Amino acid sequence: MEGVNGVEMASTVVVKTYDSTVSAQVPVKEETVLAEDFILTVGKALGLKQSSVKFFGIFQGLLHPCKKFRSIDAVPMNVKDLTIQRWCFDSSKENKLLNDPVATQLIYAQTRTYIEEGLLKPSEELLAELEENKDPSSAAKYIKLCHSIPGYNSVHLPDCRMHKEFGLLPDIKTDSAVNVTLMQRGMLLGVVRESGSDSIEEEYFISWRKIQRWRKHEEDACLVTYSIYSVPSDDYTCLCIHTTQANYLLAATIEMIKGLQSELGGPIFQTSDLVRNRRREVIEWNNIVFSRTRFNAEREIAEKYIEVSMLR
Repeated sequence: MEGVNGVEMASTVVVKTYDSTVSAQVPVKEETVLAEDFILTVGKALGLKQSSVKFFGIFQGLLHPCKKFRSIDAVPMNVKDLTIQRWCFDSSKENKLLNDPVATQLIYAQTRTYIEEGLLKPSEELLAELEENKDPSSAAKYIKLCHSIPGYNSVHLPDCRMHKEFGLLPDIKTDSAVNVTLMQRGMLLGVVRESGSDSIEEEYFISWRKIQRWRKHEEDACLVTYSIYSVPSDDYTCLCIHTTQANYLLAATIEMIKGLQSELGGPIFQTSDLVRNRRREVIEWNNIVFSRTRFNAEREIAEKYIEVSMLR
């Protein structure tokens, strides 16, 4: 923007965190800024160590973000509700972040909010211990205690909808509400069932290695479709999830697959594994870790949840 006598003036963009008392005031001169540059500026404004910045991301929205910006994305400076949040799903890596006091406070504030909002559910015993260590001066200990909470290194998307009937779970009807949790081994679909006067959430597990591909839909920006392999019938069924957090869902899917690839020592995504539209935008991802074979890790998880790929 221009000021008096044509002198260029910088406007200020506010980037929020889970700590309402902490935000980054970032001066900008351009209408858009490349995300990989913008997060470095935000990290510097907050006082994050440069080595810590890669474990955070820029988002639109806070508790239920609608978008996570990739490093190659242009971030519009007029977008409301820009936030910086933890984007690390490996506790051993996160432990190394705890020598950075700013990173520690940001993660502490985010984790406390997740617990307060019910996205993380510690046991009553652990919750009591967390309450004893909730003072910010005990932030590092608080975070380490939280590492034992089931789903800590997961992405949680409540209030999603089934866009159409899912053939492997035909009793979950179109437009049914589902809670989606993405973790390193796969995806959990949480379906709330009414049982008399009580509500019970049933969780169904889908291994990443049984998802052949996933796709975003240009005609409906809130829709993501996964192609799920069924072992007994040796065919594929579409799981269509409708959510205002579709972009966030896609980003989390890719991040979890990358984590699994790293664990397996496998190849990274290649250009040939992507399908682009006429504008060269990626609209479909073929899963490079897909396999029809059943693995021990899937069997172990299936002991706790209903494994969808074994149903038919």
